[in-house]
Amino acid sequence: GLLPRRIIDLSPFHTSLFITNLASINTSYIFHHCYEFGTTGVFICMGKPVPKPSAEPGSRGRHMPLGVVMDERIATGIEYSRFFAAFERYLKRPEVLEGRLDGKAAAV
Repeated sequence: GLLPRRIIDLSPFHTSLFITNLASINTSYIFHHCYEFGTTGVFICMGKPVPKPSAEPGSRGRHMPLGVVMDERIATGIEYSRFFAAFERYLKRPEVLEGRLDGKAAAV
């Protein structure tokens, strides 16, 4: 409550999750640090696709690496493991993000 509301509203660091895509500018992922400023507890950074280590020679198998940094001051290990389990589900089935949280059908 010490900062003017306008600064908090403009700051990208007043959020619970910050995701950045450095692949969009053809750059490798980084491990971003958590700031003492703001409320961000998890930083996720996507990097440019790289060959899969398990890919057959000559194949085009690639994956997008992630740099993930979590602030241990805001949650316990079990909470983070639950977060990553949910995050994995959303990556595998992003269409579930379009539904309502209460499970009811969306109004048309």
